[in-house]
Amino acid sequence: MELFYEQSISMFKAFLEADGHFELSQDNACIRSKQTEFNRVLDDSKGLAVQLITKCAADHNFKFRMFALKHGLIEAVLNCQRHKSKVLNLHIAKFFKQIIKQKDNVFYQYVMKKQLFLKFFELYEDNQNKGNLLHSIIMDLFDHLFVREFNDRLSKHVMELVGDKMRRD
Repeated sequence: MELFYEQSISMFKAFLEADGHFELSQDNACIRSKQTEFNRVLDDSKGLAVQLITKCAADHNFKFRMFALKHGLIEAVLNCQRHKSKVLNLHIAKFFKQIIKQKDNVFYQYVMKKQLFLKFFELYEDNQNKGNLLHSIIMDLFDHLFVREFNDRLSKHVMELVGDKMRRD
């Protein structure tokens, strides 16, 4: 298990952090089409990597926690949203939901210390179509956080960070 995390998950983290996207060419429509396709495939591949990491979070609680906190894996996953891929953002939301649903006070403290809910809330704000699966996952996380498994410290932290923005929506 140690080898898997040190080699494979480290490799996935490096892949998620790498920015291999092309700036789209304005000159040639054929080149722009190929660049767009490459960027889409890259985002889909990153989505698969996030799915694997989410599965590790669900199945290897302690081992995953130690690795994720030591290597900044949660930030690496949340920073992938800068590409604005709907499918990738869906996987990022599922990952963050898995982290919060673990009811792990160490993860809660880490998320609060690094203010990672601000990054996660960007997914909510960037999601203009509020009737889709991404919105549903985000609302389920907030329902979990504020209603089903109420955690006073974490809920208060989230409301301090994004409460005003949430009230507007």
